[in-house]
Amino acid sequence: MCPGTMGKLKEQSMGANKPDVVVPRVLNECQHSQATHPRGIKKLVECRAMDRDGFFKIWIQCMEPLFLVSKREPVVERMLKFAASFTAYWDEAHEDDCEHFVEEYLGLLLKWADASHKSVRFRACQMISEVILKLPEDIPVVDELWDNIISSMQRRMQDKLTSVRVYAARALSRLVITDDIENDRTVTAYRQALDFDQSAEVRKMVVMSMPAMNVTVADMVERTADISEVVRKAAYHILGTKFRIQSLSIMQRALILQRGLAERVPGVRAECVEMLKSNWLERDCEGKMISLLRYLDVETHEKVGENVMLELLKQDLDVAAICSGGLRQFLPSDSAAGDELRTYKILDAESALYWRMLCSHLHTEAEAKGCDAATTGGAEAVVKAAAAADSNDYLESILPPTVADYVRLVEAHVHGGPATRFAARQLLLISKLMNFIDNTSRREAALLLQFLLERSAVSERSLDEVVGDGLSLGGEELWASAVAELAHHVHASPGEFAQVVSASLAQHARPCREGGANIMQWLHCLAMTALLLENIDSLHQLDGQAIEPQEIQDSLLLPAVKHLHPEVQRAGVRCLGIFCGLEKVPSSRGVEQLRLCLSLSDRYYVQEMALRALFDLILQHGATGLDHALGILPDISGVPHPPGPQTSHKFRSADDNSEREQSMILRLPLLELLAGSFDHDDLTREEDEIPLKTCIAAEGFAKVLLQSKRFPEIGVIQDGVLAKLVCLYFSFSTQNFARLRQCLNVFFRSYCSQSVNNKRAISKVFVPVMRKEWPGIYGNREKSGTVLAARKHAADIGRFMLLLLQLPILVKEAQHVGNTTTVAPRDENVIQDGDEAINEGHEELAIRICSEVISLNAKKSMAGKTYIATLCRFIPLLRYRASQHEEIKCLYQILPRYLNIRQQKFIPYHRHYFQISVYSRIFLQERRHC
Repeated sequence: MCPGTMGKLKEQSMGANKPDVVVPRVLNECQHSQATHPRGIKKLVECRAMDRDGFFKIWIQCMEPLFLVSKREPVVERMLKFAASFTAYWDEAHEDDCEHFVEEYLGLLLKWADASHKSVRFRACQMISEVILKLPEDIPVVDELWDNIISSMQRRMQDKLTSVRVYAARALSRLVITDDIENDRTVTAYRQALDFDQSAEVRKMVVMSMPAMNVTVADMVERTADISEVVRKAAYHILGTKFRIQSLSIMQRALILQRGLAERVPGVRAECVEMLKSNWLERDCEGKMISLLRYLDVETHEKVGENVMLELLKQDLDVAAICSGGLRQFLPSDSAAGDELRTYKILDAESALYWRMLCSHLHTEAEAKGCDAATTGGAEAVVKAAAAADSNDYLESILPPTVADYVRLVEAHVHGGPATRFAARQLLLISKLMNFIDNTSRREAALLLQFLLERSAVSERSLDEVVGDGLSLGGEELWASAVAELAHHVHASPGEFAQVVSASLAQHARPCREGGANIMQWLHCLAMTALLLENIDSLHQLDGQAIEPQEIQDSLLLPAVKHLHPEVQRAGVRCLGIFCGLEKVPSSRGVEQLRLCLSLSDRYYVQEMALRALFDLILQHGATGLDHALGILPDISGVPHPPGPQTSHKFRSADDNSEREQSMILRLPLLELLAGSFDHDDLTREEDEIPLKTCIAAEGFAKVLLQSKRFPEIGVIQDGVLAKLVCLYFSFSTQNFARLRQCLNVFFRSYCSQSVNNKRAISKVFVPVMRKEWPGIYGNREKSGTVLAARKHAADIGRFMLLLLQLPILVKEAQHVGNTTTVAPRDENVIQDGDEAINEGHEELAIRICSEVISLNAKKSMAGKTYIATLCRFIPLLRYRASQHEEIKCLYQILPRYLNIRQQKFIPYHRHYFQISVYSRIFLQERRHC
C-alpha cells in the first residue's frame, strides 16, 4: 500500500476517535438496549483520555436536550442511567480524568438544579442522585463539592415539584454524617419532610433513604401509621430488612405488629407478615416462636401475642415439630409420681400463651375440617376427615393425659402467686378443650373451681396494698372471665352455674352481712358477686338459691356503696349497676345510690363508675323510667331545671352534705344531672381523672342522642348537650384522647344523617357555639399571641357545623308499589322538587346569623368585626327554599340592615358579594317554582 493511502486511513481513524464522533455514536447505541452500556462506557473512557476538555464540551452538548424532556420516556431514562453509570465509573488507569470529570460535571449539575425551568431542575436532581448512588465508597473528591451537593439538595427538598423533592431526598441518602447524626442537617431535613410534606412519594423516598440507626427508628415506627399505604408499606419493608428486632424497644415491637396485623390494605398487611415471618422469626429468632414472643412481653401485650400466633399458625409449618413435648413435659415424671406440687414445672408467660394458642388453633382446625368432611362426599370427605383426625391427635398429644393432671398443673401455678398468674390464666382458658363428661373428671374440675372461688388472689398482701377486688387482681377482669368460662364448662346444665356460685357467695358474704369483714373480704365477696351477675340473664335465676337478689342488694351492694374504703365503693357501684341492669323495673334504692355517688362522692373513679352505670341504665330503661323510680315526674314545660350541686367544681364528701342537698339531687331529672358531668372547666384538672369522666359523659350522651326517638326526654337539654359536644370535639384539651375524638366524629356524621330534626338541632346551636368560641366577645378571654389561632379555630368549628348541615339524609322511605311496600334510601345531595317541604333549618340559621350581626352593630372592637365577617361568610353557603315565604319575607326585612352594616364596617366588595349571592339564590329559586 502506498504511503498516501496509509496516511489517509490513519487520518480517518483519528477522526473516528474524536469526541464529536464517538459521543453521539455511543449515546445513540445506548438508547436501544442496556446490554451495550458496558462497551459504550469503555469507548467513552478511551475517548476522554485522548481529549479531556474537548470531550466534556461535546458531552454537555449531547446531554442538554435530555434535560428539557420532562416525560418519563424509556429512551430518555436509559440514556440518563447510562450517563450516570459513565460518570460514576472509576478507572484506575485514568484516575485523574475520572476525578476531574466527576467534579466538573457535578458542579454543572448543581447549577442546573437551581434553574427556573422545572424540567431542568427535575433531570438535574435525578442525575445527581443516580451518580451519587453509583459512585464508589473511597473516591478522592474534595469536601467542598459534597458540602455544595448537600446544601443544594436540601434546598431542592423544598421545591414545589414533587419529582424534584423525591430525587433530592434520594441524593442525600449517602450524604448523612453518621458520627453526629443527631445534629446532621440531612436527618433534620428528612424529619421535616416526614412531618410536613404532603406528597406520599416524597415521604416514601425519605423512609427508604433515611439511615437505619437507633436515633431514626422512632421515625420509622411513626410512619407505620402514615395516611398513605405506599408509605406504610415502605416503612414495614425497612423495619424488616434494615432493623433487627433486638434494636427495637418492646413498645415499638408491639406497636408495629398491632398496626400491621390490623391493616385493611392487603399489600401493607402482607409486607408486615413478611417482616414478621422472614425477618423477625426466621432471621432474628431462628424460627422459634417462643423466643419471638419473649421479645413482645406478652404479659403486657397479650392481644399482640395472640395475633402473632394466629398469623404464624396460618403459615406452612411442621405441625409435628411445633407440637413436640406439649404440656406433658411440665408434668412430673413417673418416677416422681408420689411427689407433691413441687414436681410440677412452672410455665413462663410466653410458653403458656404459645401452648394455649396452639391448642385453640388445632381445636378450631379439627372442627372446621370435620364439618367440611360431613358436608362433602367421596374421596374429598375422606381426606378432610383424616386431616381432622390428625389435628385431634396432635391436640391430644399436647394436653395433659387426665383431668386430674390438668387440675394439679393449674393449682401449681395458682399457688405461685402473682408471678405465675398470667400462666395460670392461660391454663384456665384451655379448660374448654378438656373433656369433663365423666363424673370423675367433673368432680376434679369442680374442686378446682371451688378452690379458685374461695381463694382470694391478693389474700397474702397487706391491707394497705390493695389494688384490686379479689378475683380481678389490679382491676383485671380477664381472670374473672377465665374463671367464669371454667365454671360454665364444668356446670353446663341450666341453673347449675348460678347454684354453685351463689352457694359460694352466700358463704363468703356472711362476714359482710354480720359485720366485722375486712377490706379484702369485702373485695373478694364483691368480685364473686360481679362474677355471678355478669353471667346470668335475669335475677329470676337466683330465686330459691342460697342467696337471693333482694339479699344481695340489701346486705352486700348498698352497704358496699356506703363503705369508707374507696376500692370497696368502686366495686360496690360497679356491682350495683350490673344488678339494676338485670332488673325488669329499676328499683328506687339502687338508682338513688348511683345518683348520690355521682354527685357527692369525693373519689373521681367512683363517680366514673356511677356515670357508666347510669348511662347503661338509661339505654336499657330510659331516663324517664329511672326518674319514675324516684317519683320524679317529666317536665312538660320544656324549661330546664336550675343546675344542681353536681355542677360545682369542688366535690364534697357525703358527711358534709345536708339532707337538703341530697333531696335536691334526687329531685333533679337524671339527664340534667348527667349534663353537669362534662363541664369544659373540668378539662383543666388532672388529666388522669377529670377527662376520663368527661369522655364517659360525652360518649353516653352521644349514644342517647343517636337514639333520640326512643328517648324524647333528651329534647329538654338537647341544645346545651350538642353545643358542649361540638366544643369538646374541637377542644385542645382532648387532642390526646383518640377514642373520644373518634367517637364524636362518628356520632356527628351519623346524627346529622339520621333525620332533618337532628340537622335543625345543629342549626340551633350554631350561633351559641360560635359566640362561645370566638375570642374577645361576650366576655371570652383574648390572649395576645394566640388570637389569630383562636379565631381560625372558631371558624373551623363553624365550617364543620355547616358541613354537617349539608350531609345527605340516609334514612329509608317506604314506597308503595301496588300491594307491596319497598324501602329505598333518600339522597339529598341536590335540591329536588319534592324536597321543598323538608325543613333542615337553613333559613332559620340565616335569620339567626343576621340577627346576631345586627345585635353586634355597636361592637367596635376588632374581635367583633372579625366575628361579624366570619358569620357573614356562612350566609351564602346555606340552602334557601323559595316555597317558604315567611322565612324569605323575614330575610327580606333583615338583609337590608345586614348589608348596610357590612357596607359600614368593611370594603364595598364584601357588600356586593353577599348581596348578589344571597338575593340571586332566593330569586332564582322563586322563579324556578313559578
